Amino acid sequence: MHALAGEAADVFRAFTPRDLDGLLRRVSLPPAERLALRAVSAVLPFRTNAYVVDELIDWSAVPDDPVFRLTFPQTSMLPRLRRAPGGASRFLPGLETG
Repeated sequence: MHALAGEAADVFRAFTPRDLDGLLRRVSLPPAERLALRAVSAVLPFRTNAYVVDELIDWSAVPDDPVFRLTFPQTSMLPRLRRAPGGASRFLPGLETG
């Protein structure tokens, strides 16, 4: 898409894990969920753009919005952790199941 004379061109803006805290300020998630999202983004790739963030995600429906769930790292995207004494699962509440 080309901008017409006198119009500003849309600038591509990529969001990465370093932008996660700023993006999550748009919603009121419990601290444990914010921590889990940050932790999973350290393991799994996270990258999105302004169009997804501004146009496709219904921020009033987060964390249940389907585009949010597909875009932002979720603990359910990780394999189940085996419980080990003092293991990593104690740092990611809700990660262990059963």
